[in-house]
Amino acid sequence: MAISSPWSFQTSLVGGYNTVGVDAIGGDGLAGQGYSRIYYKQRTPLTLTINGRGKVIPNLDGRILETTVIYQMLVKPNPGYAFAGWTGDLTTNRSTLNFAMASNLVLQANFVPTPFTSAAGTYQGVIASTGATQDSVNFKAKISRDGTFTAKIQLRNATYGVNANYALSGAFSADGSYSGSFYRKKLSGYPVNLQLQLDINGRTISGTIADTFVNWTGELTATYLKP
Repeated sequence: MAISSPWSFQTSLVGGYNTVGVDAIGGDGLAGQGYSRIYYKQRTPLTLTINGRGKVIPNLDGRILETTVIYQMLVKPNPGYAFAGWTGDLTTNRSTLNFAMASNLVLQANFVPTPFTSAAGTYQGVIASTGATQDSVNFKAKISRDGTFTAKIQLRNATYGVNANYALSGAFSADGSYSGSFYRKKLSGYPVNLQLQLDINGRTISGTIADTFVNWTGELTATYLKP
């Protein structure tokens, strides 16, 4: 008769779920296998620095965060400044940052004096369809001196199937780029994705708008209309 005896082993775990397997041979020569799924709650500090004049909300600098968990921070430039992107272990121009915490993550939020003073004003143009699912539609935006903007675009209405106006807002990065999404009522699973580029000196806006509800993509061209 085989007699069991306690035993142990050491292994390295990463933050999150780990699958640990064991192969064993008993004194009677019989082999066995076993697996276990282990969740390891690893905590590590976030290092966040701010370059320039602005805020990060919430400011998680020095906070002990759990690895693999998704956190969110957004930026708010001081008056007269614009956001110039995230640098460090992650690089993006999105003003709202969703990130998976990693061991000893280092991030920096950058702000610069606003370059948008001369580009502030109203812009108007069209979004030309790149396919046959929808006609070209109108676009209008108002840009402030700090690079924030409000806009109205036409998209197909979910209920009636006709073009309808939708409002959105955002903020250009200091290089004139904007990348974001918005959702409409009754279409929470179908985002409208935007990739915009403001030519600050030329005072034009270009880019693409993709409506995932009707699988439609349009190319935007808009020009400066008035202050």
